[in-house]
Amino acid sequence: MDINNDEISWPRNERNAIQLYLSFLLKVVEGSSIKYLNEQNDPISISKRYLNGDDVEFERELAVQNWWDFIDSNGFIRDFHTPEAVLARLALCFLTPGEGDVGDLSENISFAFGLMASLGADLETLKIIKSEYFKNYI
Repeated sequence: MDINNDEISWPRNERNAIQLYLSFLLKVVEGSSIKYLNEQNDPISISKRYLNGDDVEFERELAVQNWWDFIDSNGFIRDFHTPEAVLARLALCFLTPGEGDVGDLSENISFAFGLMASLGADLETLKIIKSEYFKNYI
């Protein structure tokens, strides 16, 4: 059973909503071959530390700026196919929701799935993982 992203009932507390979102993205990415080699801007490392209760806000904001600079300086503004451009955008899916600026987490999941699919992930497998993960939040 595939659930619609709009059916997800996110926690009202922003920190709890971000934790749920990041935990899900980490679950999906850690089961794949997606890796980030730059430790300083590594969205997976920053997300894990956030989930562990570390204060990563300054580092998160700096990494967001660095990923956008990477996209801009490499001419990837309209590029959604080059693996480096896709990885940069996926990094932003991890890093852009912040407390005080959560945005639309359901929309972020849809965007992240599209990026992962362009990196070779199977969408049906992603949907199964999502349905299982969020079954208690619909």
